Amino acid sequence: KLKKTIQKIFGLKSSKNIKNFLPGSEIKIINNKKYFYGLKKKKLNIGITMGGYDVKNNTLKILKLVYKFKNDINIHILLNKKNLVQVVKIKNFIKKKHLSVKLYNMNKNPWIIFKNTSFILVSGGLTAYESAFVGLPSINIINDNNKKKLTSYLEKKKLTKIFTIYQKNKIKNLIQNYIYKRILLIYEKNRLNKFNKKVKLDSYKRFEYLLKKKKLI
Repeated sequence: KLKKTIQKIFGLKSSKNIKNFLPGSEIKIINNKKYFYGLKKKKLNIGITMGGYDVKNNTLKILKLVYKFKNDINIHILLNKKNLVQVVKIKNFIKKKHLSVKLYNMNKNPWIIFKNTSFILVSGGLTAYESAFVGLPSINIINDNNKKKLTSYLEKKKLTKIFTIYQKNKIKNLIQNYIYKRILLIYEKNRLNKFNKKVKLDSYKRFEYLLKKKKLI
């Protein structure tokens, strides 16, 4: 029943894809030394993953928000390359705006971009918990009520920020602050580290608990 619920919430067409949404052995806390070293680089590495079936193409919408910062960022995107129409649009925009972007296929564990970025934009749900439990600051772009309910716990703990894709100015301003006032990311990282010392590194069990609490399973 849990697998079916996750399929429904995240739009997975097959239960075999669920493994890519669950934390595995590759998920681990990001080392402080490595993280702070990344903040010293001229270009900040940021991540984007809007889920396996980004039907509203929020990935492209976010790219249109951040491209003006292209001289100061490298972008890592985890997406479903089988979604050819969206991928073509994204690639065309990247080429047109001369963006520094690395694309990863959704069959990879989210850790592939967690470990390479200083903050990440996600679509809520389990990935939001994974990013929190590895100690990576995040911005959640959520239009789905179920995902918002499940992610609100993190926001209440001040471990992430939640917006809808229509709050473009607020999203853009926060991204800009993270890029040019990197001490804010240090504060966020330290807050996540403090929280993670108090809890067990198991985002899946926390997610399952919230599903039951919200009577989704």
